[in-house]
Amino acid sequence: MPLSFAANYGQVDKGVRFIGQLRGYMVWLAADEAVLALRPPGSAKAAPMAGQVRLRWVGARPNPDILGLDPAAGRSNYLLGDDPAARVSGVPNVSGVRCEGLCEGIDLELYGSPGQLEYDFVIAPGADLWAIRMELAGARRGRVTRGGDLELSLGRGTLLQWRPVADRVIDGQRVPVEASFVTRGRRPVGFALKAYDAGRELIIDPVLDYASYLGGSDMDQAFAVALDATGNIYVTGVTNSTNFPTRGAFQTALAGSEEAFVTKLNPAGSDLVYSTYLGVSSNDRGQGIAVDGSGNAIVTG
Repeated sequence: MPLSFAANYGQVDKGVRFIGQLRGYMVWLAADEAVLALRPPGSAKAAPMAGQVRLRWVGARPNPDILGLDPAAGRSNYLLGDDPAARVSGVPNVSGVRCEGLCEGIDLELYGSPGQLEYDFVIAPGADLWAIRMELAGARRGRVTRGGDLELSLGRGTLLQWRPVADRVIDGQRVPVEASFVTRGRRPVGFALKAYDAGRELIIDPVLDYASYLGGSDMDQAFAVALDATGNIYVTGVTNSTNFPTRGAFQTALAGSEEAFVTKLNPAGSDLVYSTYLGVSSNDRGQGIAVDGSGNAIVTG
């Protein structure tokens, strides 16, 4: 299901304006920060959180206007204990949230695409790009990779913020600008852009995703990956794990010492569509994969 947000009608702490829930994490949005509570991959909803990360907007206005965008289907009901009077019912959902005037001339929009949270900074002409600073709390360590991504190590996983996509708006058209994360001092994180023109509207769009594992308890290697037209992910490689995850399998068990595998994941990367061993009594490896127009996987190795 896509991420949606519910306004706070008293179901959580009064400092929270909106809450969102998606497979893998929950989001609480307050005036000066967004809090992400992450679950380990494949866990049930009752499992302990893998970690909590707080994105604090350094230098933000004390009380920006926070508005819901695009009503979403359905309403939420919160059963808070045994007292019926404490329950909150009929809370409307929205597809996104906008913080207007987060900083002078800068708005922030949060919304969900399948399996992940995205947020945009919309910077008006003449506004100061360097006013955008995020302070990250809750991660054991963080680093900006050579590719410009932001990698945060948690207790039981890794939170990735892919290198942001930035666009200048020229005559109503979005023109790409190369962008990356950059650290500022010891803790705040900001953005670095090439060919930045402060006289034009600018949109910076980082993407948050939650990395997962694929494999069993022994050796697993992936050698090739492919996508189909709808974003499903196909992976092939080699494993000698007897408990490699299978679903709808052509072959459900290891037949040799090393077996090829073929796995299809949904576009969000959050669930298996199918996963199978492929091989006979000796060593087998899947080293190339392609997908035809009907979604059939073709494997070689």
